Amino acid sequence: MQLTKFGGVPLPTIDEDLTVPFETYSNIVALPYGSFDEHGQGSVLAPYVLTRTFKIACGENDHPLNTQLDTLMRAFASGRKVLEANWRDGVRRQTFAKVINGVRPRRSNDKKYQELTVTFRIDYPYWFDSADEPHYLDHELLLDSGLFLDGQYAFSTIDVTTPSPFLTITTESTMQIRRGTLILTPVVAGSITDITLTNLANQMVLHINGNLPYGSQIVIDFLSRSCKKDTLNFYSAIEIPSGQMDWMVLELGENIIQSEALALDGRTEVEWHWADTFI
Repeated sequence: MQLTKFGGVPLPTIDEDLTVPFETYSNIVALPYGSFDEHGQGSVLAPYVLTRTFKIACGENDHPLNTQLDTLMRAFASGRKVLEANWRDGVRRQTFAKVINGVRPRRSNDKKYQELTVTFRIDYPYWFDSADEPHYLDHELLLDSGLFLDGQYAFSTIDVTTPSPFLTITTESTMQIRRGTLILTPVVAGSITDITLTNLANQMVLHINGNLPYGSQIVIDFLSRSCKKDTLNFYSAIEIPSGQMDWMVLELGENIIQSEALALDGRTEVEWHWADTFI
């Protein structure tokens, strides 16, 4: 893969590692709480580390060498940002990373270029299809750019006339999807009480206790395990079955979501946001 941007800042197009270097090979398969060795059964609790050497040319993109270095160093020192890359299959994908080490070797007498070796730490070692991902503000995009902030999402409604199951989500990932946001919004003076959602593809269950009246909204983030009702923490309302580790997971292919509620008036709109996941 060729790294292209970090935090919205273009990385040098003259990249010493245009192909996948050997040190990036790993037989470790990522999991949300660690990883396992696909050639054995050993458990490895470690983030993914990626090192690249860039060769910055004087005058690249009409910018002097020092200007390019200053821009890159500001991005590298800014913490966790979106890291973008072009993969060998031609698809642009991204993940979140932070720079943990940068080395600028001594140059020769040729002052027209500078090498820069950078190590990125990827705490959650999955890559997401950029076409499916939201446009984050640290892409250096402006709010008047005309771009949608949403990535992949499915929309449906829960109402008394809609039979369960009510929503089908089809993924194209190479890995289960644990990242996603669920938004529930009663409309037309409606309300819903004690909601239970079941993914029939894997029988995972998410139960939300309490009443959600018209004018309120529940937002659930599956990966960070956060739940808010309007602006208030609603974490205590979430229940999952004993032994179920994640709040909800989408499987590869078709996922049929079933809904149940203790009481339902009017209808409730449901938005399910996700990004296809790759390793």
